[in-house]
Amino acid sequence: MDDQVSRLVDKIWNKFQSTPKDTRLLIAISGIPGSGKTELATMMANRINRRYLTQHPESPQVATNVPMDGYHLTRAQLSEMPDPAYAIARRGAAFTFDGEKFLQLVRALREQVTPETQSLYAPSFDHAVKDPVDDDILIPASCRVIFFEGNYLSLNKEPWNRAAELMDELWFVEVDFEIAKNRLIRRHVKAGIARDEAEAEKRVLENDLVNGKEIVDYRLDLQELVVSRYDPAWDAFQSDSDNLQDICATNVGKVWAKIVEFCGDERQLALEQLKDTCTSAGYAIAYLPTTSSGIASHSTALFSPTKPSSVIASSTGISTSSSVPDASSSACPSTHPNETISLGSADRGASAAAFAAVVFVGFAATL
Repeated sequence: MDDQVSRLVDKIWNKFQSTPKDTRLLIAISGIPGSGKTELATMMANRINRRYLTQHPESPQVATNVPMDGYHLTRAQLSEMPDPAYAIARRGAAFTFDGEKFLQLVRALREQVTPETQSLYAPSFDHAVKDPVDDDILIPASCRVIFFEGNYLSLNKEPWNRAAELMDELWFVEVDFEIAKNRLIRRHVKAGIARDEAEAEKRVLENDLVNGKEIVDYRLDLQELVVSRYDPAWDAFQSDSDNLQDICATNVGKVWAKIVEFCGDERQLALEQLKDTCTSAGYAIAYLPTTSSGIASHSTALFSPTKPSSVIASSTGISTSSSVPDASSSACPSTHPNETISLGSADRGASAAAFAAVVFVGFAATL
């Protein structure tokens, strides 16, 4: 998977190099619920930022990802619809999003970048209150590569198709509906959306996959079709995913040190997957001191769930950069998509790479 993700990173990096400095590069990543959009968008922004900071270590990061979740209509807005009960039951369908508001953001990001350009803000979605939070995701003026991710970003219906016309690339993460169903059942139970698997399955079948069929049936032409396949390593990782935030918050220094100590030639890949995993879980490394040997201290890694700094692995040790803008960050249509790539998994809340699963499941057991 990493080789093929690297191809996409190379592609976007090369397009960025040829994009005028007064123009942003906009990539929309769509797919049915449970396909892996969040993971891919986060990973892409992270990789672009690492490459950029390698060449420009004193500069702010240049890429970020913007989720569509913040454009849900509020519960109050749904309650004002002609059939409020149906609207609330179908929350997540295209008509329960404020597509026009999303289009306004895309248009603003399509404007010419000048020295006077101001940072923009996008809404987030607060799962605790079950409503969006306006102006919660910072899009710094310095960010010129924007990865959008959401269900309807390649939907050939108004107003989503107008937003799609403003994108430089449309990508779609394709997944078998049965795999998506299993992922969504786990997600809904874990998030408290459903009380148990039976209730979660009912919601998935009556809402999520109904939306998924519309997303597939009305899909626009793409530049990239990303195939998310079943991965046994991911399912093994999922069984331990409840412990992920604890690992990120309390043990990442030990995990990092074990990677440095034991992974040999695979060290760089493992460190990248570790960072992607923590970022996708909502945690990013804010400070990770090293010993004189360049190995992370076991006890003093600090994490932030909101506005972190980043840690960049290098061949000589670990260096910090304090320019990550937000925890939600990482970081012209044609008719024929390029080759597909296989995502090891694609659930919200954690990196899906099999190597990361091995790192966390294997190393965490020894901590």
